[in-house]
Amino acid sequence: PLLESCALRPLMDILHDAGADPTQWKGQTASWCVGFLMNMAQSDEAVPFLREAGVVELLAPLLTLDHYQSLKAAMAVTFVCRYDEDDETYDLLRKTENVIPKIISLLHN
Repeated sequence: PLLESCALRPLMDILHDAGADPTQWKGQTASWCVGFLMNMAQSDEAVPFLREAGVVELLAPLLTLDHYQSLKAAMAVTFVCRYDEDDETYDLLRKTENVIPKIISLLHN
């Protein structure tokens, strides 16, 4: 019911307003939004709503950054796209594959 009521719109607005560079985010609200979307994406029931809301498109720019928000975005995108079979999704998922070594490197430094 929560997702059916367009409850994602405020989260999406916060992330859109925060911009694609997490180093420029003010406070923790945008970070919390990415984490919330990542957690929601683990639910099969939530995936269609997240897809329709544009979560993948909104989080996709984070996949190319060397930032821990990229890991959460990669997990969210992977969960949302897990049943897709088209080439575009494959290319996007390949980007998530590149995020993990970057994050591990950041954590070790």
